[in-house]
Amino acid sequence: MIFQYKLRTPTCEEIILLWLKDRIDCGELTVASHQFETDVPRYGRLYHDKTHNPSTYSRVWRKIRQESRY
Repeated sequence: MIFQYKLRTPTCEEIILLWLKDRIDCGELTVASHQFETDVPRYGRLYHDKTHNPSTYSRVWRKIRQESRY
């Protein structure tokens, strides 16, 4: 019997936090706004098959920072 499991697609917040974790793992400890605007949407599309525009990620990032969940 073959079971097929569909992994859930991560949320925008989870994609941002995973992207930050990957940067930290690579030794990159700072993030510039232009990197965030270009790299996070690309990361979400390539690694998680999730497409959002940069302003959506920026809005979620502001919420994460406001609530200190980074």
